[in-house]
Amino acid sequence: MRKRKRMSKLKMLKVFGAVLALFSFLTIIWSIAFYVATSILNAFDVNVSPFVAFLISDMVGFVFIILIWTLIGILMRPKREAMIWTIIEPIQKIAKGDFSVKIRNEEKYDGEIGVLVKSINDMTDELNTMEKMRQEFVSNVSHEIQSPLTSIKGFARALQDDNLSEEKRKHYLTIIETETTRLSKLSQNLLKLTLLESEEYIPERVSYRLDQ
Repeated sequence: MRKRKRMSKLKMLKVFGAVLALFSFLTIIWSIAFYVATSILNAFDVNVSPFVAFLISDMVGFVFIILIWTLIGILMRPKREAMIWTIIEPIQKIAKGDFSVKIRNEEKYDGEIGVLVKSINDMTDELNTMEKMRQEFVSNVSHEIQSPLTSIKGFARALQDDNLSEEKRKHYLTIIETETTRLSKLSQNLLKLTLLESEEYIPERVSYRLDQ
Protein backbone atom coordinates (compact mmCIF):
# COMPACT_ATOMS: atom_id res chain seq x y z
CA MET A 1 0.00 0.00 0.00
CA ARG A 2 2.82 2.40 0.94
CA LYS A 3 4.65 1.53 -2.27
CA ARG A 4 1.55 2.36 -4.32
CA LYS A 5 1.12 5.69 -2.54
CA ARG A 6 4.79 6.49 -3.11
CA MET A 7 4.49 5.64 -6.81
CA SER A 8 1.32 7.75 -7.05
CA LYS A 9 3.10 10.72 -5.46
CA LEU A 10 6.07 10.32 -7.80
CA LYS A 11 3.71 10.21 -10.77
CA MET A 12 1.94 13.38 -9.61
CA LEU A 13 5.30 15.11 -9.13
CA LYS A 14 6.36 14.09 -12.64
CA VAL A 15 3.12 15.45 -14.12
CA PHE A 16 3.43 18.67 -12.14
CA GLY A 17 7.07 19.03 -13.21
CA ALA A 18 6.17 18.44 -16.86
CA VAL A 19 3.37 21.05 -16.75
CA LEU A 20 5.64 23.56 -15.02
CA ALA A 21 8.44 22.94 -17.54
CA LEU A 22 6.01 23.36 -20.47
CA PHE A 23 4.61 26.59 -19.02
CA SER A 24 8.12 27.96 -18.45
CA PHE A 25 9.16 26.94 -21.97
CA LEU A 26 6.17 28.67 -23.59
CA THR A 27 6.69 31.78 -21.45
CA ILE A 28 10.33 32.03 -22.53
CA ILE A 29 9.48 31.42 -26.21
CA TRP A 30 6.73 34.04 -26.28
CA SER A 31 8.92 36.54 -24.42
CA ILE A 32 11.68 36.05 -27.00
CA ALA A 33 9.12 36.24 -29.82
CA PHE A 34 7.70 39.48 -28.43
CA TYR A 35 11.19 40.95 -28.09
CA VAL A 36 12.17 39.88 -31.65
CA ALA A 37 8.91 41.18 -33.16
CA THR A 38 9.22 44.51 -31.30
CA SER A 39 12.87 44.87 -32.33
CA ILE A 40 12.04 44.23 -36.02
CA LEU A 41 9.19 46.74 -35.98
CA ASN A 42 11.39 49.35 -34.31
CA ALA A 43 14.26 48.63 -36.71
CA PHE A 44 12.05 49.30 -39.72
CA ASP A 45 10.33 52.18 -37.90
CA VAL A 46 6.90 50.58 -38.30
CA ASN A 47 4.17 51.89 -36.04
CA VAL A 48 1.33 49.46 -35.39
CA SER A 49 -1.32 49.10 -32.72
CA PRO A 50 -0.55 46.99 -29.65
CA PHE A 51 -3.05 44.35 -30.86
CA VAL A 52 -1.26 43.96 -34.23
CA ALA A 53 2.09 43.82 -32.44
CA PHE A 54 0.66 41.08 -30.22
CA LEU A 55 -0.50 39.09 -33.27
CA ILE A 56 2.90 39.46 -34.93
CA SER A 57 4.69 38.28 -31.77
CA ASP A 58 2.29 35.31 -31.59
CA MET A 59 3.12 34.35 -35.19
CA VAL A 60 6.84 34.64 -34.47
CA GLY A 61 6.32 32.51 -31.34
CA PHE A 62 4.58 29.79 -33.36
CA VAL A 63 7.41 29.84 -35.90
CA PHE A 64 9.95 29.46 -33.08
CA ILE A 65 8.02 26.53 -31.58
CA ILE A 66 7.77 24.76 -34.95
CA LEU A 67 11.50 25.24 -35.55
CA ILE A 68 12.41 24.03 -32.05
CA TRP A 69 10.16 20.94 -32.27
CA THR A 70 11.58 20.15 -35.72
CA LEU A 71 15.11 20.42 -34.36
CA ILE A 72 14.24 18.24 -31.35
CA GLY A 73 12.68 15.67 -33.71
CA ILE A 74 15.82 15.59 -35.85
CA LEU A 75 18.07 15.23 -32.80
CA MET A 76 15.87 12.56 -31.19
CA ARG A 77 15.37 10.54 -34.38
CA PRO A 78 18.52 8.35 -34.04
CA LYS A 79 17.62 7.51 -30.43
CA ARG A 80 14.02 6.76 -31.38
CA GLU A 81 15.10 4.55 -34.29
CA ALA A 82 17.57 2.71 -32.03
CA MET A 83 14.77 2.10 -29.51
CA ILE A 84 12.48 0.78 -32.25
CA TRP A 85 15.17 -1.56 -33.59
CA THR A 86 15.80 -2.96 -30.09
CA ILE A 87 12.18 -4.13 -30.29
CA ILE A 88 12.13 -5.18 -33.97
CA GLU A 89 15.26 -7.38 -33.79
CA PRO A 90 13.90 -9.69 -31.02
CA ILE A 91 10.58 -9.96 -32.89
CA GLN A 92 12.45 -11.04 -36.04
CA LYS A 93 14.33 -13.69 -34.05
CA ILE A 94 11.07 -14.92 -32.51
CA ALA A 95 9.58 -15.20 -36.02
CA LYS A 96 12.53 -17.47 -36.95
CA GLY A 97 11.89 -19.74 -33.94
CA ASP A 98 14.41 -18.35 -31.44
CA PHE A 99 12.38 -18.00 -28.23
CA SER A 100 15.36 -17.38 -25.93
CA VAL A 101 15.62 -13.69 -26.84
CA LYS A 102 14.70 -11.02 -24.34
CA ILE A 103 14.62 -7.23 -24.49
CA ARG A 104 17.04 -6.02 -21.83
CA ASN A 105 16.64 -3.04 -19.52
CA GLU A 106 12.85 -3.35 -19.58
CA GLU A 107 12.52 -0.72 -16.86
CA LYS A 108 13.95 2.06 -19.05
CA TYR A 109 10.92 1.92 -21.38
CA ASP A 110 7.83 3.75 -20.18
CA GLY A 111 4.32 4.41 -21.46
CA GLU A 112 2.93 2.33 -24.32
CA ILE A 113 6.46 1.27 -25.38
CA GLY A 114 7.05 -0.11 -21.89
CA VAL A 115 3.81 -2.12 -22.05
CA LEU A 116 4.81 -3.46 -25.48
CA VAL A 117 8.30 -4.45 -24.28
CA LYS A 118 6.88 -6.22 -21.20
CA SER A 119 4.33 -8.06 -23.38
CA ILE A 120 7.08 -9.22 -25.77
CA ASN A 121 9.25 -10.46 -22.88
CA ASP A 122 6.28 -12.28 -21.30
CA MET A 123 5.46 -13.83 -24.69
CA THR A 124 9.03 -15.06 -25.20
CA ASP A 125 9.02 -16.60 -21.70
CA GLU A 126 5.80 -18.49 -22.48
CA LEU A 127 7.02 -19.57 -25.94
CA ASN A 128 10.36 -20.69 -24.51
CA THR A 129 8.58 -22.79 -21.88
CA MET A 130 6.31 -24.32 -24.53
CA GLU A 131 9.31 -25.05 -26.78
CA LYS A 132 11.10 -26.87 -23.94
CA MET A 133 7.94 -28.89 -23.25
CA ARG A 134 7.64 -29.71 -26.95
CA GLN A 135 11.25 -30.88 -27.15
CA GLU A 136 10.78 -33.01 -24.04
CA PHE A 137 7.58 -34.46 -25.50
CA VAL A 138 9.29 -35.29 -28.81
CA SER A 139 12.17 -36.92 -26.91
CA ASN A 140 9.77 -39.05 -24.84
CA VAL A 141 7.74 -40.06 -27.90
CA SER A 142 10.91 -40.98 -29.79
CA HIS A 143 11.96 -43.19 -26.90
CA GLU A 144 8.50 -44.79 -26.69
CA ILE A 145 8.60 -45.56 -30.42
CA GLN A 146 12.22 -46.70 -30.51
CA SER A 147 11.82 -49.20 -27.66
CA PRO A 148 9.16 -51.47 -29.29
CA LEU A 149 10.81 -51.10 -32.71
CA THR A 150 14.08 -52.39 -31.26
CA SER A 151 12.24 -55.35 -29.70
CA ILE A 152 10.40 -56.16 -32.94
CA LYS A 153 13.60 -55.95 -34.96
CA GLY A 154 15.50 -58.18 -32.51
CA PHE A 155 12.85 -60.89 -32.29
CA ALA A 156 12.17 -60.78 -36.05
CA ARG A 157 15.86 -61.44 -36.62
CA ALA A 158 15.75 -64.26 -34.06
CA LEU A 159 12.82 -65.88 -35.92
CA GLN A 160 15.05 -66.33 -38.96
CA ASP A 161 16.94 -69.05 -37.11
CA ASP A 162 15.82 -72.39 -38.60
CA ASN A 163 16.88 -74.27 -35.46
CA LEU A 164 14.50 -72.26 -33.25
CA SER A 165 12.01 -74.39 -31.33
CA GLU A 166 8.28 -74.01 -31.94
CA GLU A 167 7.71 -72.88 -28.36
CA LYS A 168 10.26 -70.06 -28.63
CA ARG A 169 8.95 -69.11 -32.05
CA LYS A 170 5.44 -68.66 -30.64
CA HIS A 171 6.83 -66.73 -27.67
CA TYR A 172 8.73 -64.35 -29.96
CA LEU A 173 5.68 -63.88 -32.16
CA THR A 174 3.61 -63.03 -29.08
CA ILE A 175 6.17 -60.40 -28.06
CA ILE A 176 6.17 -58.93 -31.57
CA GLU A 177 2.36 -58.79 -31.52
CA THR A 178 2.39 -57.11 -28.10
CA GLU A 179 4.91 -54.50 -29.21
CA THR A 180 2.95 -53.88 -32.41
CA THR A 181 -0.21 -53.30 -30.37
CA ARG A 182 1.75 -50.91 -28.17
CA LEU A 183 2.89 -48.97 -31.25
CA SER A 184 -0.67 -48.90 -32.57
CA LYS A 185 -2.02 -47.45 -29.30
CA LEU A 186 0.77 -44.88 -29.25
CA SER A 187 -0.10 -43.87 -32.81
CA GLN A 188 -3.79 -43.52 -31.88
CA ASN A 189 -2.92 -41.37 -28.86
CA LEU A 190 -0.75 -39.11 -31.00
CA LEU A 191 -3.57 -38.78 -33.51
CA LYS A 192 -6.03 -37.85 -30.75
CA LEU A 193 -3.57 -35.31 -29.38
CA THR A 194 -3.21 -33.75 -32.84
CA LEU A 195 -6.98 -33.55 -33.21
CA LEU A 196 -7.34 -31.94 -29.78
CA GLU A 197 -4.71 -29.33 -30.61
CA SER A 198 -6.45 -28.52 -33.90
CA GLU A 199 -9.84 -28.38 -32.08
CA GLU A 200 -11.34 -30.79 -34.58
CA TYR A 201 -11.81 -33.68 -32.17
CA ILE A 202 -15.42 -34.70 -31.63
CA PRO A 203 -15.72 -36.83 -28.47
CA GLU A 204 -17.64 -40.08 -28.78
CA ARG A 205 -20.74 -40.07 -26.61
CA VAL A 206 -21.61 -43.23 -24.71
CA SER A 207 -24.85 -43.68 -22.75
CA TYR A 208 -24.76 -45.18 -19.24
CA ARG A 209 -27.52 -46.21 -16.87
CA LEU A 210 -26.94 -45.01 -13.33
CA ASP A 211 -29.47 -47.47 -11.85
CA GLN A 212 -27.34 -50.48 -12.72
